[in-house]
Amino acid sequence: MFEAGGLRLLALHLIAQQPSHGYDLIRAVGELVGGDYQPSPGTMYPTLSVLVDMGHITATEAAGGRKQYAITPEGQAALAEQDAALQQLLGRLSEGRRHERHQRPAALIRALENFRTALRLKLDGRPGVPAEPLTDVQVKAIAAVLDQAALQIEAA
Repeated sequence: MFEAGGLRLLALHLIAQQPSHGYDLIRAVGELVGGDYQPSPGTMYPTLSVLVDMGHITATEAAGGRKQYAITPEGQAALAEQDAALQQLLGRLSEGRRHERHQRPAALIRALENFRTALRLKLDGRPGVPAEPLTDVQVKAIAAVLDQAALQIEAA
């Protein structure tokens, strides 16, 4: 989805606009991309750790044990230095969203995002609250729902 350093640059850009939590950034990236992609926590949080290590952002504990990320002066300078690359990236994402809107109805994109979020929360948990391992009964029930949905989509 992103070239080397692209997600890091986009995260820095979003944090410069507004201090954010990791999951807020995941959603914001998904919105910028147009719904087909959302970085996983396993991708976003290491990216944020790199930005902290580079001194471009800070991470402070907020309510509920969640971290809030804010840009530093060094991060602002790095963002300014990479403005041409950022504008190119934002332009590419904008073009992808424009193409996406012509390809898929909004109701389907919304439904697909709801599905992705529900499944991710069931498997990964919520911020600060890890998910319990699924039982065999739960796995079978979720698989049955997904199989039934696939059959209904094929028949529609």
